[in-house]
Amino acid sequence: MFWTCLFRGLLFTIAYSAVHVGIVKVAVAANLEWFVPLATYRSLSHRNQIFTAEKVCSSIHALATGSLAGYLVLSGAFRNANIFTTYPPLLDWIYPHLAGYTLYDMGTMYLQQASHWTMWLHHYMTFYCCLLMPHYRACAIISTYYMVSELTAIFQNCLWFYQFVWNPAVAPLADETSSAASLDSSRISTEAESSGQYHLRISMSSQSAEAPLINSGSHLSQATAGQAESTAKTSTYSLLLLLRALSFLLFRAWIFPYLFFLLPQLGNGFYAIVSELMTQPLAVSVPGFLMFWLLGLLNTAWTIMTFKVWLRHRQVPDSSGCGEPAARSKSGASQPLVRAKPQESATFQKEE
Repeated sequence: MFWTCLFRGLLFTIAYSAVHVGIVKVAVAANLEWFVPLATYRSLSHRNQIFTAEKVCSSIHALATGSLAGYLVLSGAFRNANIFTTYPPLLDWIYPHLAGYTLYDMGTMYLQQASHWTMWLHHYMTFYCCLLMPHYRACAIISTYYMVSELTAIFQNCLWFYQFVWNPAVAPLADETSSAASLDSSRISTEAESSGQYHLRISMSSQSAEAPLINSGSHLSQATAGQAESTAKTSTYSLLLLLRALSFLLFRAWIFPYLFFLLPQLGNGFYAIVSELMTQPLAVSVPGFLMFWLLGLLNTAWTIMTFKVWLRHRQVPDSSGCGEPAARSKSGASQPLVRAKPQESATFQKEE
């Protein structure tokens, strides 16, 4: 079964690689405005150009793997199961699929030349477990439950596209070289906003010099409209952060405590489980033990992180006060000063 699983995994690797190349050669080259405009794609860094196609493949993999694992969980495939022997036949395709995608993903990581060592370790462990599980066919319940968490990648990928492709001037961008931005079975990054406060600044185009400040009703209307548009986009970004956090709560946070409750029920207590685990081959017992505890702790930490990022973004001061300080009219009323040139673009500045 090992060689069968390896062969199927290689087929899935080829399939994902073909999708990746197709996205770059066809979808991006076609200049699809709703996906990735060609000018935007060319402006991205080399790493983010790879990410553009990889995020689509990641979402396809997350939908397939997470949905199939969720089907096994909800269909009762592990109801009254034996922890060490119950093995639904559908896993003979789910494991090779995950192994094939992991191998493809390691290829994109190699091309990026910027992935954190923890991500390499995570991918090596995933690939190793997916190849050996169909051979030993033990402890499948643990890995199946944790595969449900792959569904969170869809929400994280949507957030990435919003940050880097659709509205890069609105969302604070993560540092591409930071280790935090590399934490990725869930593609978690703390965003650059985690290290400081941000506010919107209306900046002049490179062609416009320092124009005199004037009090003008027409320019005030233009500035107000621009601020309203920026506020709407920022609200969308905040909503995406919230949806990502809720997806972690729905598809990740509950798995570890639920398994912690369920496994003793199925295995007659933790002592009996540990005793049986010690009789298993080391290729099963060690990865099974590490997967249960490490993924459980990481899922908890990642869920907390996503809510912290969302709450931090909500606490950023309102950007409607960006621009110049108010000036007093003859009547004593306060009116915001705006620059005479209408060419403006919203950019994020970090407050030191």
